[in-house]
Amino acid sequence: MSDKELAVLEPGSLAERKKEADTQVDIAGYWATKLMDIVEKCSMSTEIGDKKYLEVEGWQVIGEFAGVRPVIEWTRPWISPTGEHIGYEARVLIQDRDGNVVTSGESSCGFDAFPCRGKEGSEKDKAARSAAQTWVISRAYRHKYGYVAKLAGYEAVPAEEMFATKEAEKKVAAVKCPTCHKENTIIKGKPEYGGGWLCYSKKGGCGAKFDYDPANPPSSKVAEPQAKEGAKEKIQFPSQTHEELYNRVHLLCGGDPIKIIEATKTLTSWSDARKNFHEGMGNIFLLSSKQAEEALARFEKEFGQMAL
Repeated sequence: MSDKELAVLEPGSLAERKKEADTQVDIAGYWATKLMDIVEKCSMSTEIGDKKYLEVEGWQVIGEFAGVRPVIEWTRPWISPTGEHIGYEARVLIQDRDGNVVTSGESSCGFDAFPCRGKEGSEKDKAARSAAQTWVISRAYRHKYGYVAKLAGYEAVPAEEMFATKEAEKKVAAVKCPTCHKENTIIKGKPEYGGGWLCYSKKGGCGAKFDYDPANPPSSKVAEPQAKEGAKEKIQFPSQTHEELYNRVHLLCGGDPIKIIEATKTLTSWSDARKNFHEGMGNIFLLSSKQAEEALARFEKEFGQMAL
């Protein structure tokens, strides 16, 4: 603060501001102490690694301290750029007792997210809608009161959001390079080096470059790795079985890349002895030889040979 600004302050106003700030710190500290006590007694947090993350109920406890509550403004279908219904998105307003909005937030949940696993039809629809609403409440509270969580010893990121992030990281780590088929070698290329994606040699990769994310192939071009600049693009299959499976799924789906991914996931999904559903892999080129053989056999059992 400059001398000029100090000069226009009324006598005692700076001291009043300091007192107000001290009061706010004391209040936040008290909330944090009570929060920690309630959360630990009622198991409202999730431990990931060596850190703890508040679940939505923990964030709502902070909201009760602050005298605010969440109001879902809307929940609507989440539509992809291609027009496909891929989940639900929601927006929430955090309002005080007088109805004033103190903060807000938006979030979404796709049908491929963990809350929807093992569910089909209306149950899958309800799971995505509910998760979108839960996640957006936590996120909105975090925007306004993340510091209270930190004072209490918790991370400011909501548990649901962090769990989803960890799930995504696991998927990335399990992605195989379409060229050398090694796992955990794909990284995003730096813009100054042309961007795209790279099978990083320092992680044991082959150095192949791709103009798409191998974890989420947009189309059949996924099979066209650019191992060397200027090299002729050509689909390279891991095996004859992979090629036959790809051709049959491609024909069945009329070449639609999204349908190809979903069909492949269906063909490679499975249930264990306890009847727990396990989602399959959508990228044919990342399947093991055994997975490709089983998927092809399943395809032929359900759809027949289908003339190519």
